Amino acid sequence: TRPRGREMNNLEQLEMRVVLWHRDRNLIEGSTDAAQHTKLVEEVKELETNILLSQPVIDDIGDCLVVLINIAERNGLSLFDCLSHAYDDIKNRKGKMVDGVFVKERIDESLPLSATGDEYLRGFGIGSGEALESLTSYEKGLRAGLLHRQGGRL
Repeated sequence: TRPRGREMNNLEQLEMRVVLWHRDRNLIEGSTDAAQHTKLVEEVKELETNILLSQPVIDDIGDCLVVLINIAERNGLSLFDCLSHAYDDIKNRKGKMVDGVFVKERIDESLPLSATGDEYLRGFGIGSGEALESLTSYEKGLRAGLLHRQGGRL
């Protein structure tokens, strides 16, 4: 169950305890963002394994948050800062569900977003020679994100 009331107010205190845990072990000054990213990928892979095996994910999500707190602290940020920034980015976002993955629409007033799935997903297979149907949901979402980031049109 999710924490309620007073416990929610303790999230900031818990984050600070995690930061102090990292500092006590020299994981802020003695590590790097790249090393922590490697650790994060390891934790995300453990999360993936437990999702695929239908096992509990509470520990995996917590471990990911611990590493994200480290990276945030190393960059003078808090989880609140990062989550607030992300929410500001997504709060008005529109898009389309594609195989269970939300693919955000590309905002370009001069180019209307097509209503057809094939045109909406245009560009996923560019350069790969792979048919759209052969890509996993993750690969489609990843390519859509990369294409969007590069300024491509979906």
